[in-house]
Amino acid sequence: MLNAYEVVNAQAFQWEVVRYHVEPINGTLSEEERGVVKDLIWALKKAHRSSAPEAGFVLSESPSTVLVPRSWHLPDQDQQDGFSIRRGADLILSGQDPRQRRLVSELLGTALGRHLQTASAHIGQLWRHGRGHCELPRPHPDDPNVLFARRFEVQPITVRDHRWVLQIHISTVSVDGATIAEYGQRGELAELAERVALKRVNRQTRSLEPVAVRALVQRGGKAPERMELLAPEQFADQAAQSLERQREWAARSLTCRTFKGEELSVEAAEIRLILDTQITQTMHRETILSVEERTRWIQAVRAAADGFDAFGVSIKLADQLYAVPPEQTRVFPLPPLYISEARHVLAGADGEEEIRDRARQRTRLLAEQGYLIKRPLIPALAVPQHYDRRRAGRLKTDLDQLAAELHLDFEFTLIRYRTVDELQQACAAEGCSAVLAVLPEGANTPQQDGDTHDLIKRTLTVPSQCIQHDNTLAMRFTAVPGSELPVHIHRRVQGRYRLLLEHLVVKGGWIPYTTASAAHFNVHIGIDVGGLRNNYAMACLGYGLSRPDEQPVFLPLTIEVNSPQVEPIPDGALCESLDAGLSRLADRLTSPDFERVLFIRDGDLNGQGPIWQEIDGLKALRARWSASGRISTNAHWVVVEVSKRAEHWRQFRQLSTDLHNPVVGTVTFPFDSPNQALISTTGAPYLQQGTADPLFITVTSLDREVDAWAVMQDLVWEADLSFSKTDLGTSLPWVLHVADRAALAVADGQRPQTGLLI
Repeated sequence: MLNAYEVVNAQAFQWEVVRYHVEPINGTLSEEERGVVKDLIWALKKAHRSSAPEAGFVLSESPSTVLVPRSWHLPDQDQQDGFSIRRGADLILSGQDPRQRRLVSELLGTALGRHLQTASAHIGQLWRHGRGHCELPRPHPDDPNVLFARRFEVQPITVRDHRWVLQIHISTVSVDGATIAEYGQRGELAELAERVALKRVNRQTRSLEPVAVRALVQRGGKAPERMELLAPEQFADQAAQSLERQREWAARSLTCRTFKGEELSVEAAEIRLILDTQITQTMHRETILSVEERTRWIQAVRAAADGFDAFGVSIKLADQLYAVPPEQTRVFPLPPLYISEARHVLAGADGEEEIRDRARQRTRLLAEQGYLIKRPLIPALAVPQHYDRRRAGRLKTDLDQLAAELHLDFEFTLIRYRTVDELQQACAAEGCSAVLAVLPEGANTPQQDGDTHDLIKRTLTVPSQCIQHDNTLAMRFTAVPGSELPVHIHRRVQGRYRLLLEHLVVKGGWIPYTTASAAHFNVHIGIDVGGLRNNYAMACLGYGLSRPDEQPVFLPLTIEVNSPQVEPIPDGALCESLDAGLSRLADRLTSPDFERVLFIRDGDLNGQGPIWQEIDGLKALRARWSASGRISTNAHWVVVEVSKRAEHWRQFRQLSTDLHNPVVGTVTFPFDSPNQALISTTGAPYLQQGTADPLFITVTSLDREVDAWAVMQDLVWEADLSFSKTDLGTSLPWVLHVADRAALAVADGQRPQTGLLI
């Protein structure tokens, strides 16, 4: 089942409309100016109320045409703010016409937004937050200084067989428990300034401006409203003042900007910051929604929306969530695995209990028999100079003992450092090929440019893994044997250390296991772009996935782009970089096999309009390899686009009368396009709390018809190759996970420590 309700009277979706043509007197209109055109029509309606008395709607049909109710009779204009406006043809807007679905969705969304703005017995008073609505904030159970509110967004959309549904997405917004005036009254404007700084740390707009600081404004008896604070840097200026001056300042008004761009003077006592995860990072209980809590809210929103008037059409919703027909869904069993150098075979799994048991066996066998593929590794344990020596010795002992238990066959070299440059020099002197670094910063310190973690990733030339000093065993337990530690502390610390070791050896090129069954595509290539302005592109090539009896190869690649703007990736750069990487690998293989290649793009395939598209680069690469004889004319190359947000879709599994998370490997094809799917790479039994977030997949063949089910199986199997979290699967296929992390690292000026090189 999906988080949507079908509209049962969609056959009634018809509206009489008229087209208006809006043309600039000089020049042409671009896609980005659709909003300008709509604003012109609304202004014209306001000036001629008698000609258009109904509330109505304005729908953007194209950059220069809009649709409005046929009952509107707006006069033509030769000159309206530099535009001419002319009434055009009458027509019928129909929900059954595939060409008009976007317009119908816009119309329904407009009507529903107005309907939900009114107080609802099912939800209560609401306030707008972007494209969604929020309930009134209420106290956070973990922290009285934080308020939280459920946010929901409703999207009219079609699924397969032209069915209209209302998709309902639920999330959480956190709001400061104190008003700006209360900070001033307490003389705590420095704390407020720090919260504003945390909202902006390492974040800029694409034009390199500081991000907007948004706040919830409640003016008198008016409905709450989200606004943007202007000049939020004033908090830091006022924080240096005396308590008396801070109190005087807090009694004044501040300038805020509304969603529509209007600037207002608002009393400080009516303003609260909307908080970000940088501030509420440890308060997860109310932001991670269980399936039960999520569906309860979905049902409440459905009750509030059912029967809303869409400009003359009363919208009726089904009683139950939309159920995907059986022929459009499948749960792929997880594959058998080769584990340890002896290539022990761990059976595959089909069903929640089998998957849970397989995960336990995978972890146990890995600890008992060691990794499938090992490479020479000399790791350093680096601790800050002020880190207690006894504590450092205990940490080394614990890590060495755990490494022995995991058959990792190495011990750590202890290094003390004052600066990261010192650490780099010591590693070179000791011949260390990997570093596990204890950071001087604590776990509650937000990561930012220039901190020790950032400098380590930028400076060290070997793979590294970091842990904050307060996440290691506390000083008071240094002399306490592990067997005598409190059980919960021993379990928590050992879990952290084990995760560190697993990540470190994977970065060093170790592989814990591989599939013992052949994938459909022998080569998987993950492609991602990262950075503030999306200005770094990375790829990761996985080879040998349909040859389970041979050693697989994973090779990170940098996509070289000679321009500051990398996304969309220029087709020429994409083709040349991938050609170089694939050729380098092919030249080192005895019998290279690139007949079946699966490209996995994080996000959408983009381009520069009709000039070029990213997919042109992949097509050019295939043509080049075909012309050179490296692949046959029957070679099959496919590209999939992966949206991690899944367009706000959620999948549920119904057992009796209750809803649960889907089983890992659940795939549905509920859309009009047979090549678009939802895939749950997380879910039962791995996900113990919260609601599974699926991936939204679009499949495109570069040569011939594609078996989309085969593509889905490969994605499920490779997400199961969680080399750095061996008791779970990753949310992304492994090659895309590596490319994703590498792109972010390179964008931050760090070295792409992705490991798994041949």
